[in-house]
Amino acid sequence: MADVRKTPLFLDRHSLKTRITLITLVIFVLGIWSLAFYTSRMLRVDIQHLLGEQQLSTVSFVADAINDELTGRLRALERYSDGRITPAILGDAAAMQARLEGSPTLLSMFNGGIWVARQDGVALASVPPGRIGTSFNDRDYMRVALREGKSIISEPIIGKVSKAPNFVMAVPIRDVQKNVTGVLVGVIELDKPSFLDKITANRYAESGGYMLVAPQHRLFVTATDKSRIMEPTPKPGVNPLFDRYMQGFEGFGTTVDSRGLEVLSAAKKIPVAGWFAIARMPTDEAFAPIHDMHRRMLVATVLLTLLAGGLTWWMLRRQLAPMLAAVKSLASQSKPGMPLQPLRITSDDEIGELIAGFNHVLTTLTQREAEIEQQRDRLASFAVQQNFAIEAERNRLAREVHDQIGQVLTAIKLIINSLPREAFPPGQEAAFTQAVDMGIATTRKITAELRPPLLDELGLSAALDYLCDESGKIGNLSFEVDIDAQSSLDATQALTLFRIAQESVTNILRHAGATHVLVSGRRDGSRYVFCIEDDGHGFAPIDRRAGAMGLKNMRERALLLGGYCEISPRPQGGTSVTVSLPLSDNESDEKHSAA
Repeated sequence: MADVRKTPLFLDRHSLKTRITLITLVIFVLGIWSLAFYTSRMLRVDIQHLLGEQQLSTVSFVADAINDELTGRLRALERYSDGRITPAILGDAAAMQARLEGSPTLLSMFNGGIWVARQDGVALASVPPGRIGTSFNDRDYMRVALREGKSIISEPIIGKVSKAPNFVMAVPIRDVQKNVTGVLVGVIELDKPSFLDKITANRYAESGGYMLVAPQHRLFVTATDKSRIMEPTPKPGVNPLFDRYMQGFEGFGTTVDSRGLEVLSAAKKIPVAGWFAIARMPTDEAFAPIHDMHRRMLVATVLLTLLAGGLTWWMLRRQLAPMLAAVKSLASQSKPGMPLQPLRITSDDEIGELIAGFNHVLTTLTQREAEIEQQRDRLASFAVQQNFAIEAERNRLAREVHDQIGQVLTAIKLIINSLPREAFPPGQEAAFTQAVDMGIATTRKITAELRPPLLDELGLSAALDYLCDESGKIGNLSFEVDIDAQSSLDATQALTLFRIAQESVTNILRHAGATHVLVSGRRDGSRYVFCIEDDGHGFAPIDRRAGAMGLKNMRERALLLGGYCEISPRPQGGTSVTVSLPLSDNESDEKHSAA
């Protein structure tokens, strides 16, 4: 059936075609973006791994080159100190100065010059000569070379004379007996051209670069960015990947550096100095192809979404017209009080078969509901009759016990009291009287449990007081009864609440381990809410406990009067039994009272 309306269908949010089209588009877009996300994610991982391997290979080459350069210079100093500096020359400052000035090969290795110090750490000879006479005894490298006799590459420091950033290589000078008699020092200044510039002056990719780090001193030695020379390294925790490099990790990864820039970096150790080299590049440059792919995919997604939306709308409009007509007809029948009617079949295709099947199911459900309602009415009537019969039999038994057994016991007591004392064995008169009194008390108790006379004579509150008093004596429980609005309950409701209270108290005595029980009743609008709460340890699911039948009977008693009974654990411990019964109006109350 054609759908004629003034508002365009594509603007109607209630239209089935609109919703199906939107759902289709959402699924389509989600599918494309999920694929794009997965593809970009995998591509990012692959590119990161590939670039990381390339970075690691490059930085390994750089680190090996620096290590070789440092090793070569350190070995050159050691060979020079062993072969060219004799004790005689070391003792002659002028000869030592001439020897240093005549060593162009060694001088070419150190852009900051070379110098020799005596055992007191004072420079004896220097090229350039500005260091002569200056004491370097306070420098760590001087103490290591003189006292430990070890060759050392120092930390990056500010030159004592040049006031420029540099690091030095110091080797001990030994005499014939291998005693340290002085120190030969080569200086590499970091702000002047040197072998390090051949590496750090280059950029890695377009915006990346290299860094040389001395982890034992937590300083940057030099870097492509010259502002990092002798800059302290980031504090631990600022850059997790850099922290791993500082701990000796050789590899690559992605991180956010101390300046807030996300970078892809790789590190390799320089063993001779205990340093490591880093090659790094911003991830914006590294993953630029992925960003371009995202932009292209966005354009493609928009175009494909528009195309898919148009095709889906056109197809649904043609195919779902009969279905939409059936949905409208069914919606018009869903109003309260409207009986369900079979839907009209307008097509012979699968939609027509679907509507025919729905009509068949509707007919079957209507018949079954009618049968179920009849059975429910019969069961309810039977349950009410059975309950009345049980209560009538309880009432009859109560009268029989009271009238027959009670009277017989009373007569026996009178006979005992009328007999002379000599008719009893010595000391047994009181025992006979006590036994008869116990039988009379038991008879009264049985009568009260079968049909409490207080319930009929004084009402629910008095009957509950008696029940709680007697139960407190048995279980050493304290009870609190708080009942009001009794006039709103008819006799059947009062008896039902009393029976539920009996069952609840019995369960508490048997299973709860409680010390206090609160019994309360309040009128709440058109309903009466009756509650029994204890402070015991609660109970397991009721269908697995011995008292499950009793609890089920409690629910059924409430259901018979149109109410409900809920049994639930209390937050502070224990169990709560809540009964809610519908109250009759004033006219009905007056009829019950008159009856």
